[in-house]
Amino acid sequence: MALIDITTTFYIVVGIAVLHTLAGPDHYLTFWSLAKSHKWSTRRTLLLATICGLGHVTASLLMALPAIYFGKKIMVALDIQDLRVELAAWALIFIGLFYIYRAFKQKALPNSLFLVGSPLFIVFILGPCEPIIALLMAEEAIKTSKVVSLIIFYTVSTIITMVCCVLSLIIIDRNMINFNTSLFASAGRLKNVISVHHASHLLPGVVICGCGLAMLLLGV
Repeated sequence: MALIDITTTFYIVVGIAVLHTLAGPDHYLTFWSLAKSHKWSTRRTLLLATICGLGHVTASLLMALPAIYFGKKIMVALDIQDLRVELAAWALIFIGLFYIYRAFKQKALPNSLFLVGSPLFIVFILGPCEPIIALLMAEEAIKTSKVVSLIIFYTVSTIITMVCCVLSLIIIDRNMINFNTSLFASAGRLKNVISVHHASHLLPGVVICGCGLAMLLLGV
């Protein structure tokens, strides 16, 4: 019976984690666009996605676990999660607008993973991981003492999904570039177009700002 319960919990938690990650484009589009703009390697990009994913889940756990042991009404009364959503959304919008401004000013930003990734890491800490909070605060999770396994399943599933989505976008993007290179090489203009496209910060600006607006207006 215990094995059946663990298996059921595993499938439910993994499914929720995957759906939550896929439904939020900020979980993967932001990393892809930044990697494309700053010409990061795949390893550096996936490292940033992993760190941000860990911060995203951990910050929500630090808010949810006290509520489990000291009373569920704490978080509800303070509306902490709603505030975190708004802060994260506005932070994304601000970062996106900053990139757009720098793109039109034709001013390059540093390619340092720490300098560029730190603001995004803060955003992921601010952004609440709603499903893990709801799962931990469910009566069943508390009574059956499945909190530890639930946390592990959800964290690993979220990070793996983020990494897979980012990696897929990188692979698709590179294949598209190779295809375009072969198709239009005779025109003699593709090299300049691609170099300008990669040097510009307009792409991450639009993507990140769009993700912030989606969080604010659509709740995704």
